[in-house]
Amino acid sequence: MLVCPQKDVDDAGINIVNLFKTENKHQTPFYHVGNEFVQDCWNKIGAKPNTGMISIMTLLNYNVAELFVSGFSFYDEGNMSTEIYRNDVSLLNGAPFLGGSASHSQAPQKSFFRKILLEEENNIKIDSYLKNILDIEYNNVKQL
Repeated sequence: MLVCPQKDVDDAGINIVNLFKTENKHQTPFYHVGNEFVQDCWNKIGAKPNTGMISIMTLLNYNVAELFVSGFSFYDEGNMSTEIYRNDVSLLNGAPFLGGSASHSQAPQKSFFRKILLEEENNIKIDSYLKNILDIEYNNVKQL
């Protein structure tokens, strides 16, 4: 199953839900979290959420016994350009599609995720890399 944790139309004006349905040659089951859910996440965080942040928030709606978050960096690994996200797509008005902090402010997302971790410490395990990025005291950590 493929889960789409973004609005059905992306910032470049492309309907990604319809695009997937058109390109789904193997009839892979597809679930879209819904525009309202994405907007609710945006409102709670106070910034446009990363796909990973929306995915975590989606999973937490299902009363999971344990969620292990690994490889999540909030783009702190240094590989994310702040000037261009996809150089093959521009916004409808012709402006470049910006990424990194220009499109997804990371500080509010880190702050929101710290809050989630405090509320869900028994249910969420993170890797030591993420613990260092968030700069928090947290006990449910898998050392890398």
